[in-house]
Amino acid sequence: MSGYSIIVLICPLSISHADCQLNTAFDVIRGPHVNSPVMCGLNAQTMIARTDLMQAGDGQYVKILCEPNKNTDEWTAEIEKRKRGGNPGPRPGLIDGQIRFVYFAADDIPEAFGPNIYNKSHAITAYLDQPGEGVLVAAGGTQGGYSLFVKDGKPTYEYNWLGQDHYRVVSSRRLPANKSEIRMEFKHDGGGATNGGYVTIFLNGEPVAEGRVEKMSLRGPSEKTFGVGLDIGSPVSDQYAAPFRFTGVIDRIEVAAEIKE
Repeated sequence: MSGYSIIVLICPLSISHADCQLNTAFDVIRGPHVNSPVMCGLNAQTMIARTDLMQAGDGQYVKILCEPNKNTDEWTAEIEKRKRGGNPGPRPGLIDGQIRFVYFAADDIPEAFGPNIYNKSHAITAYLDQPGEGVLVAAGGTQGGYSLFVKDGKPTYEYNWLGQDHYRVVSSRRLPANKSEIRMEFKHDGGGATNGGYVTIFLNGEPVAEGRVEKMSLRGPSEKTFGVGLDIGSPVSDQYAAPFRFTGVIDRIEVAAEIKE
């Protein structure tokens, strides 16, 4: 896999710049992929300027890394190494033992860049500059996957289990006319490898929907697609026709996933 990945580290001031690494950071954020080291640096600066990352917090600072792209196995091994090495504690707003990813709307994101959220607790947060209709983030297709989308003005989460069962949670409220934050939290039941969990959708911090996913696949969908701002390939949900491109403006998508043994 060619190209480079942007990695943003949030580190405590108590450690040096050289010691600010994946296994010592408060938070590790994976940004978009680029084609060259020069574009890596330019895109990273734009990325953090558009978010609250520049205000890392008292006693913290931001460090940007530009690394050759890794495949899924390499990235998983890196996360496990970070966990074994320990870290000085979670950044405020994060749960210890999580890894966080940041994505921006794009037509072509390699599936390997999609976060591994299957069979574990996780959260997906969409920050919108303008409301609209369409897919915010989706992985997979008709044979299985997940989609967070807006239809008829209402944020909706759907998990498609192997094309056989569809679990859908729909907001009781529509998007406001201005900026908004949509957050889907999935709390895994634990136990068996394919157990489900409980879904809560928040709109601007207020709970607007609750429901269950009765079972979840241990691995990602067979259709290896991952899209931000659209559903690439066949549609995850029968509630829309792909790509169901989002008509509003997405500032960014953040995914926080539990790190499991």
